[in-house]
Amino acid sequence: MVTSSILMGIVITQSGTSLLMEASTDRLSQESKVVATRLQDIFDSVQRDLEFLARSPSLQRLINALQTTAGDPADDTVRNQTKRQLQEVFAALLVNHPWYIQVRLIGAADEGMEVVRVDQVDNRIRRVPKRELQRKGQRAYFRETIDKAPGEFYWSAINLNREHGQIEEPHQPVFRVALPIAHTDDTPFGIVIINLDARHVFDATREVVSPGLTFYIANRQGDYLYHPDPGKTFGFELGQRYRIQDDFPEVTRMLDSGRNEAIMNEVELPPGSEPVVAHLRLLPAPQGASEDLLLGLTMPRAVIVNEVNAARRESAVLILPFLLVGTIVVIWLVRLFIAPLERVTREVSRFAPGTRRPHLPEENRHDEVGQLAQAFSLMAERIERQVGQLKEQRKRFQSLFETAPDAIIIIDEDGTVEFINGAAERLFGYDASEIIGHDIKMLMPEPDRKHHTEYMNRYLEGGKPHIIGIGREVTGKCKDGRTIALYLSIGEFTLDGRRKFTGILHDISV
Repeated sequence: MVTSSILMGIVITQSGTSLLMEASTDRLSQESKVVATRLQDIFDSVQRDLEFLARSPSLQRLINALQTTAGDPADDTVRNQTKRQLQEVFAALLVNHPWYIQVRLIGAADEGMEVVRVDQVDNRIRRVPKRELQRKGQRAYFRETIDKAPGEFYWSAINLNREHGQIEEPHQPVFRVALPIAHTDDTPFGIVIINLDARHVFDATREVVSPGLTFYIANRQGDYLYHPDPGKTFGFELGQRYRIQDDFPEVTRMLDSGRNEAIMNEVELPPGSEPVVAHLRLLPAPQGASEDLLLGLTMPRAVIVNEVNAARRESAVLILPFLLVGTIVVIWLVRLFIAPLERVTREVSRFAPGTRRPHLPEENRHDEVGQLAQAFSLMAERIERQVGQLKEQRKRFQSLFETAPDAIIIIDEDGTVEFINGAAERLFGYDASEIIGHDIKMLMPEPDRKHHTEYMNRYLEGGKPHIIGIGREVTGKCKDGRTIALYLSIGEFTLDGRRKFTGILHDISV
């Protein structure tokens, strides 16, 4: 019986170790999903801002003004005025985005001369004067963006910023996102580009990670871009490389096998230190990016095994002298240790944002099980808060659409209207319920109505776009049969595998 009790105690503690390890790795996996969501939200926000700038009336007016013949004082006044207006649009964007450090309009003419540039340094906005504007025609980001199709994004690799060919001091890690801009005749005008402070972006992402976890970011080659020791970041640009696969060998096997995530149950960072449990994940690159990112999250393994070791020592003292006491202790351990762990593990695996999360009685405990339950509760609250923030952002964008002065219409690839704002209702004289779910051709007079399906099919089959990302004058048909002159700008995006199109219509008939 003594031997049986001892063996039972060993089995119980081993099962506890396994359950704790499973719960902890599930937690790390959930945390990494939150990080991926946060980064994707930031990337999507940048692309939306670029599309907004590319379609902004201030930019279009400046392009039109620059097409006039130079030398006329009146034309020069208009050009200067439109540049100042675009500067204010750029400045407002920087004020609302602390991780944006620069917004520029760069023309294709004059060897890629900057047309408008606004910087943000230490939360101060600086409108760069004409004498300080530079030529960027030989920069890789300019050449690659100018060759892209309208509406196609460019994302640079993340590296240290350079000024006049030299790495800037203090080091400023940046990545650049750009869109090509065209004249009304489809010839390239230039690019609009946003520079982001990569460290600020990663700091903002780190804020969604639970306390006690360590956060790493590397590029596809494994070079650290974010590390608890700043001296190990961007070593590939400073002459000494520090790579994530040197610390986490499982990264190499994960990438070679095509997997998106991996677990390492015992890693020593550095060698000889307390081991940690690590979760590794490949973060998908945004549209137009040249490389993926690698995420690493770690937590001390000691947090997981401390309770098991304590239970093991107590069992050894109690089971040997007293068989009866040992049996009672075994039963007590099952109720106190295994069942709570199983309950916590079960709730972690069932948890999903938006579902009702029951209160775990283990949260009131003052041991490691209690810490695990509390950590799960904090993680769930943080995820719910992040989901709430994403919903709030969606509401803000909905409000932006509804309060926009211009008509906004979203259709799918079949031409079916999915959304219109209030300005569109007023412009065409329809209620939203009369348009949503119907073909967009109902707002077109002949012959545009007749040829619309043909144009859409040609573009969806890979043909050259005649209007996407460019803008042109069109004619619309109101509910009462009137036709009106409109200026139409169209953007494209993909949602759930289907292509969508956003149209912004400005009434130019008045």
